[in-house]
Amino acid sequence: MSDENVIRKQARKGFQAVQGAVGNVTEAAADEARQASGGAENMAEDVAAGAGSQAASAFARQLLDGVQQQAWQQFQMAGELSISWARAYNQIVTQSADIYMDAMLRSWEYNRNVLDSAGRALEDAVGLQRRLMSEMSRTLQGYVDNVEEQYGNADARR
Repeated sequence: MSDENVIRKQARKGFQAVQGAVGNVTEAAADEARQASGGAENMAEDVAAGAGSQAASAFARQLLDGVQQQAWQQFQMAGELSISWARAYNQIVTQSADIYMDAMLRSWEYNRNVLDSAGRALEDAVGLQRRLMSEMSRTLQGYVDNVEEQYGNADARR
């Protein structure tokens, strides 16, 4: 599996985890809202049935307490959602840093290997040039010796 596919797979898993956390919080908030609205409807029916002013006052207190409790629950859910998002963000940043460091390490190793290969190739080229120059020098010296022999013999014959 290529590095790009691994990265995509990890990102997809992280995104699905965040979606799941948000879905759970949203479902819990919807359930709480349904329960609160059902209780308020029952109390409203009791007051409408003529339970009296004390019942209306108690209903108002219960309704106020219910609203305060519902607001607190919503605040807690928002806090939990924020914490979930922070954890998901932290996980994404950590994964990204790991992937980045792994890519940097691989790049560094690749560059080091390329540099080593280039150094060996340069050493081989310099050695080849040295041998070539040596052979050319010997060949030229042989040629000069041959010319001197031929001209040296020609001078001796005169």
